[in-house]
Amino acid sequence: MDKRVCAILQILLKQDQAITYKEILEILEKEHHISCNIKTIRTSIQQINTFYSMIFGINNAIKVTKKKGAYFVDEIIKEGELQFLFDALTTNTSVSSLDGYELYRKITKLISQKNLKEYQDGQKNNETLTYLNTIFECINNEECIKFNYIDYTFDEGTLKIENRKYGDLDVLTVSPYEVYMDNSRYYLYGYSSFHKECRTFRVDRMRIVRSNGKTQFENKKDEIDVKSNISHSVNNYNSDEEIKLELLCDKNSLRSVVDQFGIDLKVKQTDDPQQLHITIDRVNRSPGLIGWLMMMSTSISVYGPSSLITDMKDNLSKSLAKYK
Repeated sequence: MDKRVCAILQILLKQDQAITYKEILEILEKEHHISCNIKTIRTSIQQINTFYSMIFGINNAIKVTKKKGAYFVDEIIKEGELQFLFDALTTNTSVSSLDGYELYRKITKLISQKNLKEYQDGQKNNETLTYLNTIFECINNEECIKFNYIDYTFDEGTLKIENRKYGDLDVLTVSPYEVYMDNSRYYLYGYSSFHKECRTFRVDRMRIVRSNGKTQFENKKDEIDVKSNISHSVNNYNSDEEIKLELLCDKNSLRSVVDQFGIDLKVKQTDDPQQLHITIDRVNRSPGLIGWLMMMSTSISVYGPSSLITDMKDNLSKSLAKYK
């Protein structure tokens, strides 16, 4: 499309109602310094409709009537989809609402103004999207990244945000393998040079993320199943130890088990009509698993393995001791 056609498309997208050819001519002249005639406007709109048809599969996206003028009657993204996109981007806890809104506006550049949602309030307060771009670039190039990882402390009556220490260092070097989202938060899964194993890191707790081409990229992806390890983690804690987990579960808590572990379960009815025996073949044994089981302890108990039962008894005793 040439400059004139692009300008006409821009004019049409900004309208919240139909606009006449005469009005388009006036705006072209005044704002874009382009002179043409009504026949040229008509031809340009036909070209725009051809573009929408070939690229987006939308026929006659712009309708023209003698009484009303030209206006969009069909959109690339429907109103319900726009609402979902707006809500997903502006309420995601990994990025600020303003960052989410700016991304929303980028994605919806070819959507007419009348259907777009307006940004209300919020502040640009983090660099998660910038960090994600850096992380994906390093994943694609198989380069290490380094970053500070924040922690929270309470000292002298004040809640403080500080860089977590790793020995004498406060910088981590990681060979990044995968980025994924869980519960509206982004996580990085990769090999940590300090820990000498694969770990998961929350992206919104990472600071000053940059590439580190000087450090050798540790490619362990041939030795481990990255996607499987992520899917079998609990609360985004990873572990090299996998167990067969057996649970006794109240029937009304079955949904919670499925939400956590998926539908690949073996379920049997016990002698108690209100209780189920559930087996999950592959689960990462980690603090995340213990935390989840503690949270569900009034309706779910561990049936096996025995070592996990011992861990649960120890943790429950420690928890109970805090209330004595």
